[in-house]
Amino acid sequence: MTRTWAIGLFTILLTFLLFGYNIQLQKKIILQEALTSTSNLVNSIALDLEKDFSDLENTFFRLKNHLAPFTDNERIDPPAT
Repeated sequence: MTRTWAIGLFTILLTFLLFGYNIQLQKKIILQEALTSTSNLVNSIALDLEKDFSDLENTFFRLKNHLAPFTDNERIDPPAT
């Protein structure tokens, strides 16, 4: 009878150990996936911002070139009020 209790207790402890290991392993995998996903999103946002700022720079450059004939010494007078 004592041997049966010992085997049962060992089985329960082994089950808890395996469940704990499985939970830890899943946690590590999920955290790694989240880190990779976050890194990819940050890179995507950085590329989008770089493209947007480049587009803005091109827009202002074209606007400056368009307004250049109307200005003296590259100075734009404010509108009269």
